[in-house]
Amino acid sequence: MPHFYVPAKNLRGLFFWFEPDTSRHLSRVLRKKRGDTVQIFDGRGLVRVARITDDSDPDRLQGEILGRDPEPRPADAPKVRLYPALLKGPRFEWLLEKAVELGVESIRPVVTDRVVVKLGADRAGAKASRWKKIVIAAAQQCGRAAVPEVFPPASLRSALNDSDLDCPGLLLWESESRQSLSQVLQKPAFASGRTIRLFVGPEGGFTMAEARMVQSTGAQPASLGGSILRAETAAIAALARIVLA
Repeated sequence: MPHFYVPAKNLRGLFFWFEPDTSRHLSRVLRKKRGDTVQIFDGRGLVRVARITDDSDPDRLQGEILGRDPEPRPADAPKVRLYPALLKGPRFEWLLEKAVELGVESIRPVVTDRVVVKLGADRAGAKASRWKKIVIAAAQQCGRAAVPEVFPPASLRSALNDSDLDCPGLLLWESESRQSLSQVLQKPAFASGRTIRLFVGPEGGFTMAEARMVQSTGAQPASLGGSILRAETAAIAALARIVLA
């Protein structure tokens, strides 16, 4: 059944209305009309089967909730809070989309010494708005009930200060030679069901000082092997290993 986003602000008891972009997609592309059944989610975990009740305004389709359709997620699936270094436009947006598909819980972009992207306050605001649309679309496409929160870009130190140190951490680091990601994930601290912090550097990787800073919060360094991967590829490879194992 089609799965469409309805922000919580558009819910009034059993009744709701779609945002303009979603309304136009439903009415003009999918040809949905009054009486058709769809599945909606609010990005916070609520999923419902609903029926379109008013299609008179193609920019504001309205509907009524009929019942519940819980999200099919294993109870012991690990949750991942992703801390990716900023990458250039399309590559970072691809990373966001695939991370959502793999069930990431939140995404906090970090600015490190080797990040080449420079965002002023105006551009950061525009990027944050675009990133939100990307994660909503990805969550809608893959049937997720919750939309991951995407935080504004922050320095690595600031992101570490705001991170939950009770959650085990993983540092993907090309200079690590003692333990692989698979070996780290076998440690008791990374038992199934735990929330994991995953740190991924930019092209060029973390500096030695940055790697030590992340490890000072308890994060374990891990290698993905001898292959040289792009930053976004490394992030998705690690996420897949954590979530799909």
